[in-house]
Amino acid sequence: GRGETLLVLEDESVLRETLCEWLETLNYRVLPAANAAEALTAYHRHSGKIDLVLTDLTIPGIGGLELLQALRRNDPTVRVIGMSGGLTPEARRSLEAHGVIDWIQKPPVLTELARTIQWVLVGQRS
Repeated sequence: GRGETLLVLEDESVLRETLCEWLETLNYRVLPAANAAEALTAYHRHSGKIDLVLTDLTIPGIGGLELLQALRRNDPTVRVIGMSGGLTPEARRSLEAHGVIDWIQKPPVLTELARTIQWVLVGQRS
């Protein structure tokens, strides 16, 4: 990374901590969130400074689609990578229609995650 800011929403604390630590070693600034409310608060607090949202799409309470809609209301250009242990093709199409740029299977393979993040950040800039 080049110091980009990533918002990481993951409700499983061990996975969230592992992801955040690993992404920080790759030179990303990481804002962790354990639930949708924390993610939305962080997104508002750091408005205009978050380069990418990496989110679990099967979070308790608010669902992935509702989270995406809330983010898009505030920033139509938000870049989102979704993580899920499994989604139906219909759910995947719906989330893509709402702006999920790419997907990572949970648990993520860290090298694949790094490539996907880099592709989304660089691919969207060019």
